[in-house]
Amino acid sequence: MAQSGKKQKAAGRKKVKGGKGDKKASALLSLPARIVAPRLVFVLSVVFLCVLGLIMVYSSSTITAYSDSDISSSAYFFKRHLIFLLVGAVACAFLARVPYSVWGKPWVSWLLWGITILMLLLMLVVGNTKLGATRSLSVAGFEIQPTEFAKISVLILEASIIQRYYDGDFDIRYLLGQVLAVIVVTVVLIYLQPDLGTAMILFVGLLVLFYIGGMPWWGIAGIILIGVAYFIYVCLTQSYHLERLLMFLDPFQDAQGSGYQSVQGRLALGSGGLFGTGLGFSRQKYLYLPYAYNDFIYAIIGEELGLVGAALVLFAFLAFIAAGLRIARNSSDIFGSMLAAALVSMVGFQACLNMAMIVGVAPVTGKALPFISYGGSSLLSSLLAAGLVLSVSIHSRPDVRYERRRDDLRIIDGGSGGGTGTGRKRVADAAGSKQSRGVRAGSAGLSSSAARNTRKTRGSQTQTQRQTQTRSQEVQTSKKSSGGRISYLGARKRPPRS
Repeated sequence: MAQSGKKQKAAGRKKVKGGKGDKKASALLSLPARIVAPRLVFVLSVVFLCVLGLIMVYSSSTITAYSDSDISSSAYFFKRHLIFLLVGAVACAFLARVPYSVWGKPWVSWLLWGITILMLLLMLVVGNTKLGATRSLSVAGFEIQPTEFAKISVLILEASIIQRYYDGDFDIRYLLGQVLAVIVVTVVLIYLQPDLGTAMILFVGLLVLFYIGGMPWWGIAGIILIGVAYFIYVCLTQSYHLERLLMFLDPFQDAQGSGYQSVQGRLALGSGGLFGTGLGFSRQKYLYLPYAYNDFIYAIIGEELGLVGAALVLFAFLAFIAAGLRIARNSSDIFGSMLAAALVSMVGFQACLNMAMIVGVAPVTGKALPFISYGGSSLLSSLLAAGLVLSVSIHSRPDVRYERRRDDLRIIDGGSGGGTGTGRKRVADAAGSKQSRGVRAGSAGLSSSAARNTRKTRGSQTQTQRQTQTRSQEVQTSKKSSGGRISYLGARKRPPRS
């Protein structure tokens, strides 16, 4: 008896210890597929891209590291990339656990933006200048690019400002004043580097954010015109960008000069064939293709892994974008929808811009391939963005009551009533699932109380069907009133504009 009592106590302690894990597992399993599936696809796509990037950085950088007399190890770039990957993974997990609403608080969002603006100002004073541009700061032996983090802070701040406007904290004029002030200050500092690629990527993220935030079509058209005007102005005032744009039209006219990198990248991509030359057997990485481990790593992927490997990378980014937009759709508030959609669109556009640059349908911009290219700042910012999107997925509270009732519907045998004999199939919801077992027993000749429970179940069924139909009508009405935008499906209605 004493031993059995000890065993029961030990089993009780184990049950208490595993209670939290069981609770989390049951909470995850209780969520519908529309919530869990995008989150799983999003995580898997990020993990796949990061692991592939680690492999390809090592494969594409060993020759460069070995040939540099200042570098002692051929795995130099691989080790540094691994450090940033581990730091970024920890930061991503941390952001995923922190509720995203924390970053929407006014003082937090303004503080984050202020820190990145100070870093941009400091970079212009004591930053490192390479290839005619000042874009990085030296911190503990590593080079940090503040613009990569400024993109995220701007999106967080703009989403927070729009959220406060919908909460009624200020009117439309104050909203426009804050939004424009943040954009102008950030873009001017980016222009002084100069860095046209970052400005284009940030512009796309802001465009998506304003669209999800409910900006009318004329406002979005105005922003597009402003962006086009800024692009033309930068190309006319900074000859560096204009030369790149002209060389994009025909890089072979100066294949040994300004068009050299673009031509070598196409040669690498085209020589891979269907299945590639094999991992580690690239020829272009033997100092023919500059920055093969950074901006042009997608060309090495196409050379070593062929069309199949290049297509897998493209499909992984498409899955990343689709899952992220689905997470934005499922968000329970407008701030989460704006933040997730803008971040995913910004990272996805940067990836598409890099791949388009390699295949020759976009000019060389010098922007890295997210999650894959060597570069600590790009990798860190991409993982930070992924962590924020996961936070939106984890900490959103979508209304899933009706989906749970629908998933718990059962087909039971009506043992009485209706005048048509036994065998009639009736539908009961979760509230009547226990009673339905009693109906089965009643049909076999058990207690007649099960028949009374059946009548109660029918009433509950009718009420549930009415609620489901009402909910469907509300969702359809919400779709029509919001123009089909993803931010207001299941979210509260926006307050009237003043």
